[in-house]
Amino acid sequence: MNNPYKLNTWLNPLIQNYLNYFDRAEKPVVWEVGSRDGRDAVEIATRIYAGEEQWFWSRAVIVALEPNPKQAKLIEKEYPEIDVLRIAASNQRGEAPFMVYKGDEGAVGSSSLNLHWKEDDLEGDVITVKIDRLDKLIKDEQIDVMKIDVEGHALEVMEGLGDKLNQVKAFHIETEKWTDSDIKVKALMMTKGYILVDESEQYGGMPDQVWIRQ
Repeated sequence: MNNPYKLNTWLNPLIQNYLNYFDRAEKPVVWEVGSRDGRDAVEIATRIYAGEEQWFWSRAVIVALEPNPKQAKLIEKEYPEIDVLRIAASNQRGEAPFMVYKGDEGAVGSSSLNLHWKEDDLEGDVITVKIDRLDKLIKDEQIDVMKIDVEGHALEVMEGLGDKLNQVKAFHIETEKWTDSDIKVKALMMTKGYILVDESEQYGGMPDQVWIRQ
């Protein structure tokens, strides 16, 4: 299927390993936690899709978690077929402060529950957002790919999956070496029976881990 924008080559390890282990999906199910604009989720779903292009949106299930109201609205406008949840995933339920950075898409994409993780002086505002556990949001469906990019909060997201973690075939997880999430996410995933098939560092200290369910 033709993609709506230029391919992100850094997603290639995820796509290639998914196809090697599971082949293409007739009805791709993709969850993106920390979405920003929905584009990565759409690209992943289109690249693992087995059917004809004209049937894609009637068969694909894409869920994007995006607590930044401006970005959530952008996704809803650009991709009305995506199920947008205006929630930040964590290991508990309720509300929490969330830093929304301003500027280009890189700055906006740095927004996080980790309020002061950016050492440079990016302009931003702290807002209150809803937080929830993924095991309370996911039903019984098998998920083909879950992409997690939450700026240092990955471990809490994984903890919030609980037993639903094993319903995901493949994970793409950004972790940060300046926190202990890098080591702890690896330890958690290994105990759950997943294998690390790729680890590529993109922007200095931010590895992208690709995990496959055995």
